[in-house]
Amino acid sequence: MVNHLEVGMRKKNESGFTLLEIALVILVAGLLIGAVLNSRGIQEAASSLRLQKQVEELKVAVDLYFDRMGVLPGSNEGNSSSSEWDEDLVNEQLVTSTRRANTHAFGGEVDFRINQTNTQQPFTDSSAENATVFRYTDVPAKWAKTLIDSLDDGTPDEGNIRVTENSGGQNAITSTDLNNAIGSSEKIRFFVRQ
Repeated sequence: MVNHLEVGMRKKNESGFTLLEIALVILVAGLLIGAVLNSRGIQEAASSLRLQKQVEELKVAVDLYFDRMGVLPGSNEGNSSSSEWDEDLVNEQLVTSTRRANTHAFGGEVDFRINQTNTQQPFTDSSAENATVFRYTDVPAKWAKTLIDSLDDGTPDEGNIRVTENSGGQNAITSTDLNNAIGSSEKIRFFVRQ
């Protein structure tokens, strides 16, 4: 006669995982991966909002500096060099630090270019002659498009915000090119006319 208690004991002592235990491990791993991916998206969205705020704040800071001083920051009393624009804004307490002025939320650089018509600007129309612009480098294309849509006319090759390739291209890229850059996770440069 078979002792049922003895058979039950053998099953409990056998090693291995049940299907339920494996399913629970897979579920927990999936939740952790989802949380990590979701938090990365949230961090990028927050960086995009910080960048948008910085674009707006720097434009206002330059206008305030011009109202106070009668010249643009970094102009050195009319000189077109803009090498110390960030220090001028800090000295007038319009920004808290030079790092806050010349580095953006995605880690790229911010430059302020005074009255320059050169090949590094995508503003080539006659109304942009001697354009004074901010240049933002290494911006993820996805978030550059978000900024263009919220701050300008929504097209990367028209209006007061223009987008170029990050590699140093001088011509503004089209909406199609920007969408391709988004699909390939490229980083781009964008210019904001002051």
